[in-house]
Amino acid sequence: MTDTNCAIAGIGETAYVRGAGASTVRLAAECSLRAIRDAGLVPADIDGIILYWLFEPLDAVDVAMSLGIPRLSWMLNVAGGGNNGAGVVTTATAAINAGLATNVLCLHAVNRFSARPDRSGGPNLLAPFGQIAAPQMFALWAQRHMHEYGTTAEQLGEIAVTFRRHAGMNERALMRKPITLEDYLASPMITTPFRLLDCCLETDGGAACVVTSTARAKDLRHRPVHILGGVCNAWGPAANEGRTADEYTSLGSRYAGPRLWEGTGLRPQDMDFAQLYDCFTYSVIAQLEDLGFCGKGEGGAYVEGGRIGMQGELPLNTSGGHLSEGYVRTMNLLNEAVRQLRRDYAGTPRQVRDAQLGLVTSAPNPGSAVILARG
Repeated sequence: MTDTNCAIAGIGETAYVRGAGASTVRLAAECSLRAIRDAGLVPADIDGIILYWLFEPLDAVDVAMSLGIPRLSWMLNVAGGGNNGAGVVTTATAAINAGLATNVLCLHAVNRFSARPDRSGGPNLLAPFGQIAAPQMFALWAQRHMHEYGTTAEQLGEIAVTFRRHAGMNERALMRKPITLEDYLASPMITTPFRLLDCCLETDGGAACVVTSTARAKDLRHRPVHILGGVCNAWGPAANEGRTADEYTSLGSRYAGPRLWEGTGLRPQDMDFAQLYDCFTYSVIAQLEDLGFCGKGEGGAYVEGGRIGMQGELPLNTSGGHLSEGYVRTMNLLNEAVRQLRRDYAGTPRQVRDAQLGLVTSAPNPGSAVILARG
């Protein structure tokens, strides 16, 4: 098993709300300060920042100034959204191992509900045909998967219902009211086959973590969560770039998965839980197949029978995920993985039993993933 010799030492987030009443910079500063304090550090200890943004007026310099950080030796602004959360943590380990920084703050903040940024341009080749928003694009891929492999609405609904059940145990979750499969099937159709409850939340909020060397992390406040390995923005023909049914029903995880397992010497079966990028229910099914938890076309059946619940074979998105906790483009999923591995929920139904290894993904095309381990 490989190891990057780096660890996550602290995590933090804002409340996940609709209507924060605060600027994106303020949300970024709030979640960052909480992550720094959680690590037992102060802002002056941070000498590296990496943030990713999409349609947001935010820059690493803004964050540094807001926190009162006197100087940085390295910083990076990454343009992009759902593909980046797991990737920036991997990038932070590379920067630390290269000697560019010592303690790297990784973060993402959005006013996605309040700001409603203009997305009317759309991808150049898609907008003329009416594909402007993500639900329209993912819906086409989901339709093809259902046509090719017999995936059903009830299987998509199993994901929505399970993640909402997990959110019910999470005081930070935006949506905690339980739902049934009947509720799911009765929810309004947004773009076939996606109903309202297939779609992630529009959320205001921010989440951050502090990455440092394993040696330094041992002297800080919490038990370190080791970063065993990761893949940052692996890409190839998939989704709307694909040409075959196999490619068209895959995400960037199709390319991140093999490299992740080869690089770490681990297998899907070694994971005690996974936090999978769930912009839509379908993205969970596609990733389970891409990452090798099941065969191509078997993702729908895989999520049935309680397998992805807290007591199941592979608990997924134990905080409620983007479907029910909040949408902060993987960073909140990463923080949940850290809490599970630190055993922050010990003695409660929220704790994954004997959790030692966890997977976190960012999954459009390109895709990123990282494996974390209890220290």
